[in-house]
Amino acid sequence: MDTLNVLFKPDALRRLRGDRSKAEMARAVGVTHQVYSNWEAGQIPGGDNVFRLVRLFGRAVLDDLFEIERTTPAATSAVSVDAQPAAA
Repeated sequence: MDTLNVLFKPDALRRLRGDRSKAEMARAVGVTHQVYSNWEAGQIPGGDNVFRLVRLFGRAVLDDLFEIERTTPAATSAVSVDAQPAAA
Protein backbone atom coordinates (compact mmCIF):
# COMPACT_ATOMS: atom_id res chain seq x y z
CA MET A 1 0.00 0.00 0.00
CA ASP A 2 1.32 3.46 -0.89
CA THR A 3 1.87 6.05 1.80
CA LEU A 4 1.39 9.79 1.30
CA ASN A 5 3.66 12.13 3.24
CA VAL A 6 2.72 15.80 3.41
CA LEU A 7 5.69 18.11 3.89
CA PHE A 8 5.18 21.70 5.04
CA LYS A 9 7.58 24.31 3.63
CA PRO A 10 7.82 27.24 6.08
CA ASP A 11 10.37 28.99 3.85
CA ALA A 12 7.59 29.43 1.26
CA LEU A 13 5.45 31.10 3.92
CA ARG A 14 8.28 33.53 4.68
CA ARG A 15 8.56 34.34 0.97
CA LEU A 16 4.80 34.95 0.75
CA ARG A 17 5.04 37.38 3.66
CA GLY A 18 7.48 39.52 1.72
CA ASP A 19 8.03 42.93 3.36
CA ARG A 20 5.14 42.57 5.78
CA SER A 21 5.82 41.95 9.44
CA LYS A 22 4.76 38.72 11.13
CA ALA A 23 2.17 40.71 13.08
CA GLU A 24 0.70 42.11 9.85
CA MET A 25 0.51 38.64 8.34
CA ALA A 26 -1.06 37.23 11.48
CA ARG A 27 -3.78 39.89 11.36
CA ALA A 28 -4.38 39.31 7.63
CA VAL A 29 -4.71 35.55 8.16
CA GLY A 30 -6.78 35.96 11.33
CA VAL A 31 -4.46 34.29 13.86
CA THR A 32 -2.29 35.50 16.71
CA HIS A 33 1.27 36.66 16.15
CA GLN A 34 2.50 33.62 18.10
CA VAL A 35 0.56 31.16 15.95
CA TYR A 36 1.91 32.72 12.78
CA SER A 37 5.47 32.75 14.17
CA ASN A 38 5.12 29.05 14.99
CA TRP A 39 4.26 28.34 11.35
CA GLU A 40 7.36 30.14 10.14
CA ALA A 41 9.35 28.10 12.66
CA GLY A 42 8.02 24.89 11.09
CA GLN A 43 4.79 24.03 12.92
CA ILE A 44 2.21 22.81 10.40
CA PRO A 45 -0.94 24.96 10.27
CA GLY A 46 -4.14 23.13 11.20
CA GLY A 47 -6.96 22.56 8.73
CA ASP A 48 -8.94 25.73 9.50
CA ASN A 49 -5.81 27.82 9.26
CA VAL A 50 -4.86 26.29 5.92
CA PHE A 51 -8.24 27.48 4.63
CA ARG A 52 -7.50 30.97 6.00
CA LEU A 53 -4.23 31.00 4.05
CA VAL A 54 -6.07 29.87 0.91
CA ARG A 55 -8.62 32.70 1.33
CA LEU A 56 -5.77 35.20 1.62
CA PHE A 57 -3.44 33.93 -1.12
CA GLY A 58 -5.64 31.75 -3.33
CA ARG A 59 -5.71 28.02 -3.91
CA ALA A 60 -2.29 27.97 -5.59
CA VAL A 61 -0.73 28.64 -2.19
CA LEU A 62 -1.22 24.97 -1.38
CA ASP A 63 1.38 24.00 -3.98
CA ASP A 64 3.77 26.58 -2.54
CA LEU A 65 3.36 25.55 1.10
CA PHE A 66 2.98 21.80 0.88
CA GLU A 67 4.71 19.00 -0.96
CA ILE A 68 3.17 15.55 -1.21
CA GLU A 69 5.41 12.52 -1.49
CA ARG A 70 4.10 9.12 -2.38
CA THR A 71 6.16 6.22 -1.11
CA THR A 72 5.71 2.65 -2.17
CA PRO A 73 7.04 -0.03 0.17
CA ALA A 74 9.76 -2.14 -1.37
CA ALA A 75 8.79 -5.69 -2.27
CA THR A 76 10.10 -8.10 0.34
CA SER A 77 10.19 -11.82 0.43
CA ALA A 78 9.42 -13.59 3.65
CA VAL A 79 11.32 -16.68 4.63
CA SER A 80 9.82 -19.00 7.20
CA VAL A 81 12.29 -20.66 9.50
CA ASP A 82 11.26 -23.56 11.73
CA ALA A 83 12.95 -22.94 15.06
CA GLN A 84 11.97 -26.35 16.47
CA PRO A 85 14.08 -29.39 15.63
CA ALA A 86 12.30 -31.99 13.55
CA ALA A 87 10.79 -34.89 15.52
CA ALA A 88 12.56 -38.21 15.02
